[in-house]
Amino acid sequence: MQDSREYENWKWLSLESFDDRLLETLDYKNQWKSLIQYGHENQMHVQALKLDGEVVYGSLVYSDEGEDVQKVFRYYINKDQLVTIGLDTRSLKQVNEHDLHKKLQESEQAPEGFFVLLHGLAKHYLDGIDEFEQKMEKVLKEVQRNNKSSILNKIYDLRHSLLTWKSLILKVVEVKKGIEEAFLGKTDSWVEYKRIDKQLERGMSLLKEYQEEIDTVIRLEEVISTNNGNEIMKSLTIITILFTPLTAWSALWGMNFEKMPELKWELGYPLAILIIVSTTVFIYWYMNSKGYMKDLLRRRKD
Repeated sequence: MQDSREYENWKWLSLESFDDRLLETLDYKNQWKSLIQYGHENQMHVQALKLDGEVVYGSLVYSDEGEDVQKVFRYYINKDQLVTIGLDTRSLKQVNEHDLHKKLQESEQAPEGFFVLLHGLAKHYLDGIDEFEQKMEKVLKEVQRNNKSSILNKIYDLRHSLLTWKSLILKVVEVKKGIEEAFLGKTDSWVEYKRIDKQLERGMSLLKEYQEEIDTVIRLEEVISTNNGNEIMKSLTIITILFTPLTAWSALWGMNFEKMPELKWELGYPLAILIIVSTTVFIYWYMNSKGYMKDLLRRRKD
């Protein structure tokens, strides 16, 4: 299936799959065919060797961050012709088909028309970043309310999601830079080029801010986790020290030698308990006087 649209100075041919007959009308046809058959999912080539013969062709991933299967489309751009293979603009959320084609009609050249498509793609990504922002705010509120290990996992999931959105937008940035390289000095007069430039700048700025927020939260969580681990070790150490007298006296009186005078004492049992309790209380008093217990008790109260 193919959809061919002709505008004032250029035309757009949208294909679902590659057509060999199309090659006869294109420059660098062998390279583009090789790209489609053996190329990677995301790459770009710029050819500007002849006067008015600038060509940009490649492939671009445009799937959502949460989708398991990546969507990839191939593109070929010269001054008066745009060819796309596998691009379904209907799959882009919040992109109005009527407004899209109206802007395409206002474009003076094929590269500017391609910027219209990139604008819709970038808008699709920015909407996804807005959804990401809502998830992030929810997790940040959860971090404020409690501190569980599962929250740290959610934060790392957010970081992975952010990196995925950043990767998708960077691919669009690369294509924009490639078109700038090919059509040197001509892009400045294109309205859609200026629009996509500001749009990508906004997207990258948001991603940078979110990255800093997530990194800050991760560092905070790591500090809290480390502090909690230290408190746990401190608690276990204090408990071990407090029970050291009981352990020591039990080991002493648990011996089975013949000559143990304590075995003949009439008050040996209550005396042993008194000695154990006294030494335990003394150790508690000593540690508390040194300030070892105050932080632990105050934390439990908080």
